[in-house]
Amino acid sequence: MKRLLLAAACALLAACSSLEKRLLSGDARTRAEAGVDAAAASDAKKAELAAHLKNILADKKAAGRPQAAAALEDLGPPAAAAELELIAALEDPDPEISESAERTLGKLWETSNTLAAAMAGAGPDLRGRLARILAAQGEAGAAALGKNFERGNRDLALKSAEALAGMGPAAARAVPALARAASSSDPEVKTAAAAALGAIGAPAGRWLADALRAPGARSRAGAAAVLAAIPEPPGEAFEALGAALEDPDAQVRADAARALAACPPARLAGLGEKAVRALTWLAGEPGAAAAPAREALLKSGKAGAALLAEALAGGDKAARGAAVAPLARLAVSDGRALAALTGALAHADRDLRLAATAAIGGLGPRGAEAEGALWKNFTTGDCAERTAAAGALAAVKPVFRRNRAVAKALGQNCAAAPAAPRPAAKPAKKKKKTKAARKP
Repeated sequence: MKRLLLAAACALLAACSSLEKRLLSGDARTRAEAGVDAAAASDAKKAELAAHLKNILADKKAAGRPQAAAALEDLGPPAAAAELELIAALEDPDPEISESAERTLGKLWETSNTLAAAMAGAGPDLRGRLARILAAQGEAGAAALGKNFERGNRDLALKSAEALAGMGPAAARAVPALARAASSSDPEVKTAAAAALGAIGAPAGRWLADALRAPGARSRAGAAAVLAAIPEPPGEAFEALGAALEDPDAQVRADAARALAACPPARLAGLGEKAVRALTWLAGEPGAAAAPAREALLKSGKAGAALLAEALAGGDKAARGAAVAPLARLAVSDGRALAALTGALAHADRDLRLAATAAIGGLGPRGAEAEGALWKNFTTGDCAERTAAAGALAAVKPVFRRNRAVAKALGQNCAAAPAAPRPAAKPAKKKKKTKAARKP
């Protein structure tokens, strides 16, 4: 019996030794065939192979190091026993070894915590490589990267945030850690974490929306602040942000308004009546929420005439442009909106004058009250403005189509005509110098 057991043990060792030799062979075909056999081997055999291969990889003088690194790729989870040797191999001058080590570690989620810990003491290049490997590991890598925000290392946090942003929705497990980091006192860490949350998208939006609806004031405040820091908050948090506009905490209301102001117009167009009322109220109240509430309303196209008129006369060119279309819609039934558009015809901003002219023309006969201002613009030397005014005049009073000057302007091609500046106020005349004054 003892002889049988001894014979079996010897056979096992011999087989292992033979497979190891084939894996380290200089012949590519032999190595490929051995890799298939290694992948099909039992876990016990793989563990034995991993122990041998990691020793070879660690020996800088060993001739078969590239083959050992490649062979570890075929072993699967048992190769995790060589995690430290593989991490060290990432900096090997031989690209065949370093690239093979990176591929192997990317498949071994069991190494995620070790990799994340190694990032703390690594140089910039190795740290970036470790971050890429963790990103390739998926959920396990994301969770491990999330732990790096608790290590008190600024550069480590920034690299981890960058890696998580690159993972997108696959980094969902790191959302809680990123949300905490987005409240950091370090501006760069805060910005990087917020950007990563935006890149993660839907999972981050759902998590933050739940926090924004939480009964605890601290949770709501934290979630609102984080959403306000994200360049474009995820759509999954949109409804919760609308509800947060009525939060008892003024800071939560202000942060919710800021987050909504960062949303694209197409999304803001879906604001419900309750949220629009809340934004309108906040826009008219003193405090931190007023400006972002006005911006959100203007972008939504649901602002009232008074607010739109204020924006039209303001110093923000983008806000002025955004106010024209909603004012035109309101002008059908609200005289204040038409008055605001009429006033814009005399604005110093040429683009605004043209947009207001087109909007009034679109009203047809309802825009007749702007006739005087339109005639004034019709007399300008600017071809585009003159033609636009002619079109608007013909729209508000079709009888003007029979006017020769209007008809001529309507048929004019202004494509090649440069924009003529509006005449400025004439400067005061300088007194002529006397002959005595001109003499040096």
